Amino acid sequence: RGYVFTRHSQTVAIPKCPINTQPLWEGYSFVSVIGSDRAVGQDLGQSGSCLRQFTTMPFMFCNLNHLCSYAENNDDSIWLTTGEPMPMSMTPIPAREMEKYVSRCVVCETTTRLIALHSQSMEILDCPQGWEESWIGYSYYMQTSDASGHSHQNLISPGSCLEEFRAQPVIECHGRGTCNIFDGITSFWLTVIEDNEQFKKPRQQTLKADQTSKVSRCTVCRKMEKSFRTRPVSLPSASAFSQKDVETFNPSRSDGINQPPPQQPPPPRRRRPNATRHNLTRSQRLNRSRNLPSQTK
Repeated sequence: RGYVFTRHSQTVAIPKCPINTQPLWEGYSFVSVIGSDRAVGQDLGQSGSCLRQFTTMPFMFCNLNHLCSYAENNDDSIWLTTGEPMPMSMTPIPAREMEKYVSRCVVCETTTRLIALHSQSMEILDCPQGWEESWIGYSYYMQTSDASGHSHQNLISPGSCLEEFRAQPVIECHGRGTCNIFDGITSFWLTVIEDNEQFKKPRQQTLKADQTSKVSRCTVCRKMEKSFRTRPVSLPSASAFSQKDVETFNPSRSDGINQPPPQQPPPPRRRRPNATRHNLTRSQRLNRSRNLPSQTK
C-alpha cells in the first residue's frame, strides 16, 4: 500500500522528494478556485494541489442547458507564489510573465504516511520515536479572498507546514489572463503561545518587522518502515562440537555425577516347543507316557 503527498518549494525550482520517497510528477502549486463567489480549496499536502500545467483559468463551468463556458465569468484561481517581488506599480501581471511568480511542486509516493507536528512556539519539534524528519517550516492554516470565503489546511496534513513564511503566500489570477496580489487576500498562521500566556486574554500586537517571531514552527515526519519478519534460528554446525566438549564416563568418580544408568534385565526368552517330542510318532509318545521302553525296529 502506498501513500501520496505533495511538497511545495515556493520558488521557481522544482523541489525534491524527501529521503525514502519516490517522485511521481511535478507541476505548479494550485491552492483554490473562486467560482460564482464561492471559494473551494485544495489540501496542499495532497496530489490535487500540484497541477501539471499552469493557466490563469484552469476550469470551466456548465449549466442545466448543456452549455459550458470557459474564461467568461469573473472567476479566479489562486496559486502559491514565489519570492519574486511584485511590480512597483502593482499593475496586473500578464500570463506570459507568470512563470517566475508561481511556485513549483512535486508529488511523491511513500510506503508509510506523513504527518505535520506544530510546536506553537519557535522550537522545532523532533519527530516521535519511529518517525523521521522530512522537512521543517511554518504552521500555515488558511487564506481568504475578499468576501468569497476561504480555503484552509488540515493541521495534520503536510500541506499545513510551508517551508517559507510570507505574509502574502498566494497570488490571484483571473480568466482575462492576468494575475496580482490584492489587498483582499489575507493569510492565517498558527502563533507562538508561551506557557505563561495560556488561559489568558491575548495581548494585541502589530508586527511590521520580524513577523516570524510570532509564527509557530512545524515539522513534517514520515513513519519509518519496520520489518516484522523474525530471523531464522541457525543450527550449530557439526564442527561446533569438539571432542573436548564431550563428557566421558569416569568410573573412579564417587560423587555420583556422570554415572551410567543401571542396566535393565534382559527380557524373558520365549520358550520354544520341544522339537524331539514333535518328531515322535503317536505310538512312541504313548509308550513314553507309560514309562515303557520304546520299541524300535
